[in-house]
Amino acid sequence: MQSRFATAFAVSIFLAGPAFAQENQGGIMTEQQSEQELSEKYIGSSVFSGQGENTESVGKISALIFNENDEIVGAVVDVGGFLGIGAKPVGIDWNLLTMETIADSNVFTTSMAREDFEQAPEFKDKAAQRAEQQRQEMEAEQESTTGTTY
Repeated sequence: MQSRFATAFAVSIFLAGPAFAQENQGGIMTEQQSEQELSEKYIGSSVFSGQGENTESVGKISALIFNENDEIVGAVVDVGGFLGIGAKPVGIDWNLLTMETIADSNVFTTSMAREDFEQAPEFKDKAAQRAEQQRQEMEAEQESTTGTTY
């Protein structure tokens, strides 16, 4: 009985063809839909400042920032460093970025100057914020018990 069911199921999948493969079956997605984008379209993309001859590299997008509605509201751009080491993460509003495709690569441009990125404070994600808060609490506790500041 089970083998007949398995055979009938396999035949139905075969006859359904691509339409079946495109559906989300039990949480499994089998292929990207035409209206969907992958994060790789954005992550790792270069960000440039300025226009034309005044264009200069700012950094690369390392993360996307989403709101509670799962909409992209910002990007984290790694600025400076060498081969990603020592780069400073800077958050930028998504509306300040414009995507262009150049030679089959996605690049982003912004009207912000490179100096704006270099002078901007480092972007802190939730984990970095918690670590900073814990560090401050520990320092405050040590100060209250020893009377010494660090």
